[in-house]
Amino acid sequence: MKKASLLFILSLFLFACEGEKKEKNTEESSTESLVESNSGKQLRGEFIYVDGAAVLKGRDFIYGVVIDEKGKELIEVTKEKKQDEYDMIPVLIRGEIIPNTVEDGWEELVEVKDILRVYAPSNEEVIRVESATN
Repeated sequence: MKKASLLFILSLFLFACEGEKKEKNTEESSTESLVESNSGKQLRGEFIYVDGAAVLKGRDFIYGVVIDEKGKELIEVTKEKKQDEYDMIPVLIRGEIIPNTVEDGWEELVEVKDILRVYAPSNEEVIRVESATN
């Protein structure tokens, strides 16, 4: 019963927070977008690199990141902005979306062509959920 109550309260909290996000100005709501250009797609989202895997997550997409020369450069640039190993760093890149030919991982990957901007991570309070041991 405790778990059901906790789950209900957590989902109520998440839906309440979602309403607050919609009230932000249009500039902030477009922070995670996908724009087509001649030399690839311009992607804005949050980048994280942990244990040899890199991911770019936007509001309506999530891609694995190809770790080539530009991918390594993005890792190094975002490493300077991290305060914690698991910080997701907001970035603006230009890249090419390619299908993943390997069975493991994300269905689509992004190959970084240009790093346009790297933002500082938000200072919002992080909520960590830990499982209780019985």
